[in-house]
Amino acid sequence: MHRMMSKSRFSWQLPRKTNGAAVCKRRHPGVVEHRPLTERQAEQCHVYLLVHKDEPRFKIGVSSKPLQRVQSLPESGQIHLENSLQALFPSRVRAHQVERALHRLLDGLRLTVLDDDGRTLGGGTEWFAIEGLSYAVNILQNTPLSENGDGVVTLTRVSTEEQALEEGQRPCPRQRRMRREFDAAQVNLAHMNQIVKALRRLNDDMNITWRKAERGSKPKEGASEKVKSLLAVVHGELVCLHGIKDIWEPEILPLRYQVCDSAFWMFETGKVQADQRKRSWLKRIQFDWKDKSTLLLCVEDRSVLQALPGGRAMLRLWDSLWAS
Repeated sequence: MHRMMSKSRFSWQLPRKTNGAAVCKRRHPGVVEHRPLTERQAEQCHVYLLVHKDEPRFKIGVSSKPLQRVQSLPESGQIHLENSLQALFPSRVRAHQVERALHRLLDGLRLTVLDDDGRTLGGGTEWFAIEGLSYAVNILQNTPLSENGDGVVTLTRVSTEEQALEEGQRPCPRQRRMRREFDAAQVNLAHMNQIVKALRRLNDDMNITWRKAERGSKPKEGASEKVKSLLAVVHGELVCLHGIKDIWEPEILPLRYQVCDSAFWMFETGKVQADQRKRSWLKRIQFDWKDKSTLLLCVEDRSVLQALPGGRAMLRLWDSLWAS
C-alpha cells in the first residue's frame, strides 16, 4: 500500500537552471536569408506545438513551414506529427509575440534538453512538460490573430493539414481517424489534470492510499458476479479515500461529489459510434464494506487505459501521484 505523495513532490521533476548561460549549438548552419527584414517580418508565420513521441514534453516555436522545421530538428524522428499543432498568424512579428507570451506563461514547466555530451541542443530550451500542452492549446485558441484583437486563431495538425495543402488532397479516412484520436487525447489529458488536481486537494484533508495491481487466481467457472467483483477489488489496482464520509466543508464538497460520480471518470475513445465514445477509468466505485467512511476506486486494467487516446501520458500523470 502506498500513500499519495506529499505536496512538495506533486510537480514534475524539472532540471534546475544553471547560473551560466547555456550555449545552443546547432548541427547544421542556418540558411542565410537574403530578403529584406521588413519583407520577412510581414510574411505569414506559424506558432507550433510539437509533441514528443516517447517523452512527456512538447516544443513551442515559430516557423513559416513547421513541417520543414520538424525535419531540421535533431529529434525529428521522435516528433509525433499527428499530435502536433500549428496556428497561422498574419505576420512573423505577431507569431513571435505569441510565442514569447507562451514561453513566459509556461516558464514554470520549461525543460532543458541536452545531447549525449551534456550540451544544450539547438532549441533545447523551448521544450516544456506535457502537462502544459492543454494550457498552451487553450491560450492559442483564445489569442486574437492581430494586435488589435481582430480574428480568431484556428489550430491545425502539422502533418496532415500541411501535407494535404501541398498535395491538394482531401483528408482520407485514416487522417480523419487520427484527427479524432488527437482531439480525444487533448480532452483526455486536460480531464486527467482535473482528476489529479482533485485528488491532490482532497489529500490535504484526508488520507488517500493506493495499491498496485496484484496477480491472483482467476474465479472458477460458475462463480457469481459478486465473487468476481470481490476478486477484482482484491487483485486489481485500488485507490482508497479514507475518511471521506466526514468531508462536508463547502470548499471540499464539490470535489467529494466529483470523485463519487462515475461520469467524472469517463474518457474519450476517439471512436465514431455513440455507444463507444466514452470509456471509464474505473471498474467500479463503492464504499468499503468494512469501513463505510472509506471510498474505494477500483482502477481499470492498464492495457485498457493505455489504449485510450493519450493513454500513456495519462498513466504517467496518474503514477506521478503515488510514492514509490
